[in-house]
Amino acid sequence: MTKLEIEAFLMIIKTGSLSAAAQNLFVTQPALTRRVQALEEEIGYKLLNRRRGVRTIELTAAGQAFVGVARHWLAVWKETRSLLNLKERPVLRLTAIGSVNTYILPQVLQQFIQFRPENRLHFIDQHSEEAYRYVEQKLVDLALISDVTYNPRVETVPLFKEKMVLVAGPAAGCQAGMPPSHLPPEKEIRLPWYPEYELWHEYWFGNEPQEKALLNFMPLLEHFLAGGDTWALVPVSAVPCLKERVKVQTYPLREGPPDRVIYALTNMGEKPTAVVSFLTLLKEHLQTIEGVEVF
Repeated sequence: MTKLEIEAFLMIIKTGSLSAAAQNLFVTQPALTRRVQALEEEIGYKLLNRRRGVRTIELTAAGQAFVGVARHWLAVWKETRSLLNLKERPVLRLTAIGSVNTYILPQVLQQFIQFRPENRLHFIDQHSEEAYRYVEQKLVDLALISDVTYNPRVETVPLFKEKMVLVAGPAAGCQAGMPPSHLPPEKEIRLPWYPEYELWHEYWFGNEPQEKALLNFMPLLEHFLAGGDTWALVPVSAVPCLKERVKVQTYPLREGPPDRVIYALTNMGEKPTAVVSFLTLLKEHLQTIEGVEVF
């Protein structure tokens, strides 16, 4: 049973005649007939009733039952061939921390798919510690993280740094140039951004929990800011999207937290072309965001 034989049978069903099927498949009618006969010999029963002088075809009862089998067989054949295409197409396996993939990567990922159609993209959301393990085990090609850990088998390179800014709703009681000590802690929506930020936060707000909400899932930030009476400190790269989605203002903060640095994790040695291409697109995008410095 071959693809040519199955296609011959299905084309006859589609067109309703041997001559039309042969024409659509660009073969002679005798060649088409031989394909169907070879198929019938292999499966052991007749598919078509052939009558002299009758131009339309007529299926046997077995032929009618075989239509579904033939279509399924052809679908399986095409799926089997697609696996070869998947193997040949290179894959960019990428992971990033939540704030990066929420507010920076969507546009870059779309550009990557558009400009490199020969590549497939696999993306997962992970924390920094997990990302190191995935890169080390070569489960991903590139990771974007904020919390650096020493690992001799993973190359860690600073990619960009950005300011942390105060965003607040109109009823949060925030003003431009205010020091952290004047921020109302009971109205804070807090996220654990990076180790240096946590030290800064502990210095100004102490160890005892006072915030309105502590989150580790970035998209929830928008929900809590939508109330209008809360504030948060966020990376400057998140500000454009936040302003589009919720009514918040940004304020300069006196003695604010240190800049956040995002690092690229890759395997040691020469980088795949897809990784280099993606990082180029990412840097180009980052250079359009005010307050972000690309290394």
